[in-house]
Amino acid sequence: MKLYIHKDTFYDKVYGDRTWWIRFKWLLDKKYPDIDYEIVNLHYEVNINDLQIGNDDYCICSFAHYEEDFELSKIELSKSIVHRSISNSVEILILLKGAATFTQNNETMSLEKGQAILVKADTAYKVQTNSEVEIYKAGVPK
Repeated sequence: MKLYIHKDTFYDKVYGDRTWWIRFKWLLDKKYPDIDYEIVNLHYEVNINDLQIGNDDYCICSFAHYEEDFELSKIELSKSIVHRSISNSVEILILLKGAATFTQNNETMSLEKGQAILVKADTAYKVQTNSEVEIYKAGVPK
């Protein structure tokens, strides 16, 4: 599995900071060196065609630069905390630390570090763990 991240998803639209992706790359390299990822430029179709994304790979992209249409948030859980949510859009949750159990629509799935899950829009779900978990959630703001 490989994670591809379009560098534009990290632009700070309020202050115009286009270098946030460098800080995120540093964080992944230092804290999660075993996650196979690539921060890519997907502005041109030729860049997209060159990626050769496989069936087990994930790609996080944002192509609109003028609207607040993408949100990246962090979920940190410990043993005694259960995270419950209802997705307002399609959401991608990526585990960067630990292992967790996801329950949605009465279906339970166990995921480990480096794995991800897609949650459909308007879906109630919960995340539980027996350890400490760090999850990044990509979705559309309310």
